[in-house]
Amino acid sequence: MASSGITNMDEIIKIARDGGYSEQAYCSTCGNECGYAYVIDSRFWQALGRACGWTEIYKNCGRKSIERCICDFDVNIPEWKFHALRFHEINLTRGWKEAVDPLQDLIKTK
Repeated sequence: MASSGITNMDEIIKIARDGGYSEQAYCSTCGNECGYAYVIDSRFWQALGRACGWTEIYKNCGRKSIERCICDFDVNIPEWKFHALRFHEINLTRGWKEAVDPLQDLIKTK
């Protein structure tokens, strides 16, 4: 598994910029440009998806666990949205490091 932390987000942000993301996001707490501020912007995830070549739509296979299936939603959704929702679900339930590591691994397969 990749190492964790904001430094991983630097690479992820660069890839999103390669996909056309041009915004800068600053943390309201520290005032610095910050990975935490980027992940709440759907345009960030869309650009990351373009840069990574993610598919337009994920097909639902009907499984109910995000850990067992990459397409666990009740409706077909854009792949960028799946990865954004998965990131936030992991971040909320297990923490930032646990959310960034799989995303780091995912973008390396692009």
